[in-house]
This record gives sequence, C-alpha cells and structure tokens, in this order.
Amino acid sequence: RDSSALVRCTDLSLANAIALSAQTRLYPGGPHPTVYLVPQAPRKGDAPELQWRINHRGIAVLAYRAGFGIRAVPVRTDDFLRVSLGEVVEHVASVDHYPEHLEDLGGIAVCVHDLERGRDVIRAWVPRVVIERRRALSHQQDSGPWAQWPVEMAQGAAIRYVMARGMLPLDS
Repeated sequence: RDSSALVRCTDLSLANAIALSAQTRLYPGGPHPTVYLVPQAPRKGDAPELQWRINHRGIAVLAYRAGFGIRAVPVRTDDFLRVSLGEVVEHVASVDHYPEHLEDLGGIAVCVHDLERGRDVIRAWVPRVVIERRRALSHQQDSGPWAQWPVEMAQGAAIRYVMARGMLPLDS
C-alpha cells in the first residue's frame, strides 16, 4: 500500500522479486494480482526485504499452464459430505444457501481437474479447522479481507494448503 516502503528494501531482495516475476510471468498489481510484494524485515533492526508471495490466483495460473484447472468449492456445515482418505467422495450441496460466514463453512473441497483428460485428479478436503489455523496467523484476521470476504479468503487458503502439500501436480 505504501510504495515508499519499497525504496527502503534491500537491493538484492528487490532484484530477486523482479527476477521471480520475470521467470514465472506472474506479476503484482492490477485488479487481480497473482503475487504480492511485501516489504518485511527478517529480524528486528534489519533492513526490510521485499518478499515475493504467490497467491491463489498465481497458483491457478501455474496450474492452468501445466494443464490443470483448480476449483475451490465451499461446503456448508449442513451439506451432505463423504470423505475418504482426505478426498471428497460425495458432496450434495444445498443450492439455496451459500456459506457467507466462517460459522456456516464446514470446509473447502479443492478439485484439481486434468484439462487434457477431462477428469478430476484429486478432490482434496480442507476442513474449517485448518482454515481457522491459517486465519489465526494473519495479521488482519478480524479486519480487512478476512472480515469482509471470509469464504473467499478460506478458498484461497485451501488452494495454498493443497499446493503446499504437493496435491497439485506442478513441476514449476
């Protein structure tokens, strides 16, 4: 938000962020950024470094380039759901009630679809407790996007969770 904070970042971290964006063709800015640039000091008293952080949109772009589509489906607490070995086997949703609050959310089903073969590779289940743990690590858990768009933030957290555990078959 404060562009003057970029000036205080180390030259090396700035160069690294530029190089990562050039290598991945994922860029910050605009209405739908695929990465965020966050000035942050590694330790108190150190010069801030520019952190290049990929978001769920960036992960979706990389997945698409590799031939996969990603869908993050919010599941209400009162939806019928059958999970086996961490994968959603069956989900029957109430079409009239979209979960608008975290209290209504049972979790997120993240579907990774092989675009070439036309089938789902995985339907990973990310329960609300996992999302709540990730939300608790946020600096703005009770304000900002988590307060305004809790389900959408949960969808992004679930996609990053699936990516971090290697359930999304990406080589890059």
